[in-house]
Amino acid sequence: MYKDLTKFNKLYTHLLSLNQGEKHCDYIKLYQDNFVFLGKKIEEEEVDSSIQRKRLVLLSNYADKLYQVEKYQEAESVTRQALFQFDNLTEKERDSTKLYQLMLFNLAKIAYKLNDVETSYKRFKRLYDLYPDKSEYLTWLLMLNHQKKKKVRYLLVVLVGVCLATAVLLMDKEQPIFMYGAVVLSVLCFIAILYFEIKFIQTKRILEKKASS
Repeated sequence: MYKDLTKFNKLYTHLLSLNQGEKHCDYIKLYQDNFVFLGKKIEEEEVDSSIQRKRLVLLSNYADKLYQVEKYQEAESVTRQALFQFDNLTEKERDSTKLYQLMLFNLAKIAYKLNDVETSYKRFKRLYDLYPDKSEYLTWLLMLNHQKKKKVRYLLVVLVGVCLATAVLLMDKEQPIFMYGAVVLSVLCFIAILYFEIKFIQTKRILEKKASS
């Protein structure tokens, strides 16, 4: 009578063992081979109300395995699917799992691996706001804040260089109006550099203060 339920639970147990053994490729292959079965609704769900949560655990682990083998875009897509399914869990099922935190953490790390520092910072900021007891998120925020500062500084320095070079070129061509405009723009960029330096330093101090408290 419970053939599908038995098959599901066996797959669940096997996949969990692969997950604990960090056999990333084996987990991915087995999950993909049984993707249709694991995703379909089975009659026994009325008997075993934990199936939906188990299905979500497997999907979340699958996303993590994709991340581990550096398939970041696929991992992000699967994680978003898992977050969508999480919304369908009952309040009791949500309280009994830390999946939500794990999925948000994966999304934040994936953004970093995809070189989207700004998005990664926002996601870790959200994580820290939700779970302020996690010092790991503060460590990430400090590191990402430093990278944001370097990126902004580099772009503005390049822009200052371009503006000054343009001003010199226009000066040789006796076009004072455009030359002064380029000089003014370079000065504004320099002011922006100072502004962002101060802003990033302030953010760093706030994060360090939270880390030491």
